[in-house]
Amino acid sequence: MAKAQKTVTKKSNASIYDKLSAYLNNKRTFYIILFSGIVLALISFNARVTEANDDSLYIEAGYKYVHEFPNYYYTANAPMYPMFLGLLTLIFGTNLVVFKLFSVILFITGAILYYKALDKKVPEILKYFVFTFICINHLMLYFSSQTFSEPFYMLVQASFFYFFCKYHFSDDPIGTDIKKDLKRWLVLGLLMMLLTLAKNVLIFGIAAIAVFYFFRKEYKKMVVAMASFGLFKFLYELIKGWIWGDSAIQYKSQMSILLNKDPYDATQGQEDLAGFFGRFTDNIGLYLGKRVYQILGFMDEKYAGREFVEKNGEMVPEMDNKIIFLSLIVLFLTFFGLYKAIKNKQMVIIFLTLFAGTVCFGTFFVLQARWDQPRFVLVHMPAILLASSYGLYEFFKKSNFNQRIFIAFLAFILSSMLISSFSRGIKNIPIVTKNLKGDIYYGYTPIGKIIRR
Repeated sequence: MAKAQKTVTKKSNASIYDKLSAYLNNKRTFYIILFSGIVLALISFNARVTEANDDSLYIEAGYKYVHEFPNYYYTANAPMYPMFLGLLTLIFGTNLVVFKLFSVILFITGAILYYKALDKKVPEILKYFVFTFICINHLMLYFSSQTFSEPFYMLVQASFFYFFCKYHFSDDPIGTDIKKDLKRWLVLGLLMMLLTLAKNVLIFGIAAIAVFYFFRKEYKKMVVAMASFGLFKFLYELIKGWIWGDSAIQYKSQMSILLNKDPYDATQGQEDLAGFFGRFTDNIGLYLGKRVYQILGFMDEKYAGREFVEKNGEMVPEMDNKIIFLSLIVLFLTFFGLYKAIKNKQMVIIFLTLFAGTVCFGTFFVLQARWDQPRFVLVHMPAILLASSYGLYEFFKKSNFNQRIFIAFLAFILSSMLISSFSRGIKNIPIVTKNLKGDIYYGYTPIGKIIRR
């Protein structure tokens, strides 16, 4: 009886965080969220070719890999996703619906692996917050059935995160004894190399890995990791030259386009250092002060964040002061969360934040601000949310009342996303039904409306 009384007293003294974590800590919660994501992905399924450019280029590249092999190699940007589409083309032919169904599979698998990377390594509440965001966010769901490279990249990134976190933050961490840990180092080296083939800008992610080892004073691990990456990169370049030869030489590489002031007009000349810093500050405003809030549903998706004004006889874009202020809020919350993570030795949060932050830095520095597409920051939103929510999680943990406020805030964000994604999915059902029945143009904006605009 005394023992029972002691147990009751212990439970009653548990904080709101503890009670909610205990409630969430079961497989049922995981499967409910995953099932919700699958259902939302299916009702949001887009069976049409988008009006964009890159996704169509990927399909065309996949076709050329099959029908012009080995005289064709995709050089516009990272080649791995077009290779994957080439494999699907070889098996199924150029079938848009099949391509998009595989995007859904990639999206679901990537979400599961991201969850596995965080499992038992970050607070339970935050793990499920990030996992739920991935599964129900409307933009995540939008790209889950497109032939953009984002679902493929998310899977490659999540795979790397899963193995990196498993090897470094478990009871049996990877060491520098090559005989003992050779297989694990080879797995990491291969995945690091695949990251750079999935997105060119991920070379900044490789730098983030080296920085992470450096600040942990794990210099031997840093050397071994970079050596393993270099080995696979070297082998890939050998194989690429052997199979594709001259067709793999990037005569007009993505880098040459990025160096131009205008990506579509080389006659305007190349960017100088001041121009790159201008891109960096503009992109911080556009992506952190606008796109992050649009992704979370706090800002109108049609809001441009800048307007063109006349200066010295030219029309130039000028940023809205509002997005500069809003970007500072995101930066503050992210760095505050990183500070708390460093203080509390939350290594997974530190690593994911460092990785995402370094890649975002590279993206903001090299991309022309005119591109301004949400997908460039969307793939890093889980890490940004993890860091910023961890800071708030720690800030509000002082009392049960504060904890209720924080949990209510997370619930509000997720509920808003769920309602938005579900309503979009319901509206999409009659569209995708007609598309799958053969009306491939149903759902596009009528040409008359475009002309009237």
